[in-house]
Amino acid sequence: MGASMERAKKQRFDRQETWNCTHAYAFEQEMNNYIDDRNRRMQDAWHAGQPVVADPPIVDYTTLPPNDGSVSYHTPPLHHSMWVDPRHDQVMHEAA
Repeated sequence: MGASMERAKKQRFDRQETWNCTHAYAFEQEMNNYIDDRNRRMQDAWHAGQPVVADPPIVDYTTLPPNDGSVSYHTPPLHHSMWVDPRHDQVMHEAA
């Protein structure tokens, strides 16, 4: 590859970096502010007792099958030690 192609690639990369430094961060901040504002407005509406979801889907509960417990969900393959607090016995001995 010639020196002029190398120089052109470096200039392209530098232009892209300049764009990222000046514009992409501002766009990201604008989106974050928009999302924060939207969440704040939704929370204020919820606290005021207003419906938060605009046009919620109407569910006819009379047409749903009854929950008779026949559906069983897969248990994640976790070792029992992952559910146990390793410091539990130590705290119990110190408290006694």
